Amino acid sequence: MKKVKYFILIAIILVVSLVAYSQNYAKEAYLVSTIVICAVLGLNLLKEKSQKKVASTQIKDQTKDKPLATEHQNELDIARRVQQALISYENPNLKNIKITKQCIPAESIGGDFYTFIDKVNYTSVQDEKEALPGVIKYTQEQENYLGVAIGDVAGHGISSALVMALSAGLIDKIATQNNSAGNILTKANEDIRKFITNSRVSHLTCLFGFLNTDTLEFKYAKAGHHPALVLHKNKDITALEAEGVFLGMFEDEIYKEKKFQLHSGDRLILYTDGIVEANNIEGEIYGLARMKTLLKETADLAIEEVKDLLFKEAEVFSRGQEIKDDQTLIIIEV
Repeated sequence: MKKVKYFILIAIILVVSLVAYSQNYAKEAYLVSTIVICAVLGLNLLKEKSQKKVASTQIKDQTKDKPLATEHQNELDIARRVQQALISYENPNLKNIKITKQCIPAESIGGDFYTFIDKVNYTSVQDEKEALPGVIKYTQEQENYLGVAIGDVAGHGISSALVMALSAGLIDKIATQNNSAGNILTKANEDIRKFITNSRVSHLTCLFGFLNTDTLEFKYAKAGHHPALVLHKNKDITALEAEGVFLGMFEDEIYKEKKFQLHSGDRLILYTDGIVEANNIEGEIYGLARMKTLLKETADLAIEEVKDLLFKEAEVFSRGQEIKDDQTLIIIEV
């Protein structure tokens, strides 16, 4: 147990040190810390399970296991807080664009994730006005993008949390080096498949998109994930469909990019299935129709209020039923 605490302490020190050194490394620090903590706790769980199996043949008084369970739960709580830090960093500071987000794990540590990438692309354009006769002159044009990813790793617990941390980091890294949403998921599929081939995790869903913060064009691709929703100013809703199977399941999958033009005042909603598939005691699910109705009825409220109301309504609908899947929501207003 003491060794476990030392590993957790080292991971937390890593977070503090790297964040203090540069904010550019904050997400990487959280990611590494999450992996370290989850891996250590995973090994610790296996060790405890083995010890308890031996002890059960010698000791009949099961009350002696209670202190171990309490201490282990405390360790899981630490892992949860560090993992939440990975997906709870501040929103990108973008002019005229508002963002709200929240992730509620079903267990101490979950498999849902999201990440944002603030990106600038430069393209060379021929300048015909300024060039002298016989001289070709080029100028650079700047395009500003907000990259956003949301994903859901199959399963729960430590295995899913590990894959979640790896996937979030991989997608974030690939997106900084690539301008196509389709190519990003194609490359992510190759890399993620290597990690989960021999693991307990079979696949994950993901939606990735680049929002041009100047023109409001949204380029996106998805891998088995629920389609993003666009709530227009007139309260109509458009579902952004796209083909694409789960990440990590098949080799040589090609994900195609699609485009959608947003307009000022539109809201882009990304979510995981834990919200729409929340069920009540009768077995009825909350469903996409209820979610769309709430989005329309709250269109005049601030997006932060909408987020809180949506989670509250799903909770009330469930009538105290245990949350069976992680619930994640992102709302972007342009």
